[in-house]
Amino acid sequence: MLTDAEIAIDMRAADVRVLPGGPTRMWTYGGTFPGPTIRRPAGEQTRVTFHHRLPRSAGELTVHLHGGHNSAADDGQPGGLTASQPRSAYCDISDRLPASESGNDLLIAPGGKRTYTYDLVEDGAPERASFQWYHDHRLERTARNMWRGLAGMFIIDDELDGSLPLPRGSRDIPLMIAERSFDRENRLTDPFVATAHAPNDGVTGHRVLVNGVHLPHRHVSATRHRLRILNASNFRAYNLQLGNGVDMIQIATESGLMPRPVR
Repeated sequence: MLTDAEIAIDMRAADVRVLPGGPTRMWTYGGTFPGPTIRRPAGEQTRVTFHHRLPRSAGELTVHLHGGHNSAADDGQPGGLTASQPRSAYCDISDRLPASESGNDLLIAPGGKRTYTYDLVEDGAPERASFQWYHDHRLERTARNMWRGLAGMFIIDDELDGSLPLPRGSRDIPLMIAERSFDRENRLTDPFVATAHAPNDGVTGHRVLVNGVHLPHRHVSATRHRLRILNASNFRAYNLQLGNGVDMIQIATESGLMPRPVR
């Protein structure tokens, strides 16, 4: 978990242990899938520098903090047409737009880097405590790039959340749910070659992963735990329940705490 005000993260290919057997080659933030979880206090400026160390074939990248209240320049604009992406299949984009109008001046080219400034402020006050996430946001490449591994979690804490008798430390567990498909050598399949095209790109995988692992488990004490649940699948929705039938209590959404808990 990263907690500093100044953070640097490489976007690079890495061999990740997902299934039993050999590793899976993925595009990653910092060499892991999911990428490192960032956790910061509300209202305290956070600067994250992303270095593009993926192959040139990945093209330009951009990073969007999903749920954040950020300036346009720091919001992960998708950009427009470039030499590595000279046409758009579903958006009517002119190839004569200057970089400042298309958003291309905000993209991260292979070998380049960009620093995003997150003030963690909304309407002049610190943001509410919330569970956000960051991911690639490139024009018509978002689904593909996330499928290959470019996603990570971001937690914002505030004084109200900290004052409540909620589970903390090892009992506060962020969980990213995402599904992927693999071949017999544990390599990611590529559903975007022939079958997955916007606007009907309902990509689903054959194996559901939690924090990048298939069928994970964790030994826990017999007490309440706070599960921060993120659905980072491209298309699939989930119904979640505890195996022993015990009720789950929802206390928040991605926007922060709800007015009251819901059983």
